[in-house]
Amino acid sequence: MGSVSSSLPKDHVIGVTIEQVRSEPGNQSINLYKAVPSLPLLPGEYCLICNRVLYFDFGMDPKAKS
Repeated sequence: MGSVSSSLPKDHVIGVTIEQVRSEPGNQSINLYKAVPSLPLLPGEYCLICNRVLYFDFGMDPKAKS
């Protein structure tokens, strides 16, 4: 048996600040968060990785208006 390690190249990582936007009254398990990137996101494919367990993939459309 061996071990496995994975990592991303540093130039593929963009820092984010996570802000809690809302919490449902009486239900602490349902919260709404906003992820704010430290740099503008260019058109392309991205993945938000949380605690190396949860993955949320999304894309930035070059035709979308901000």
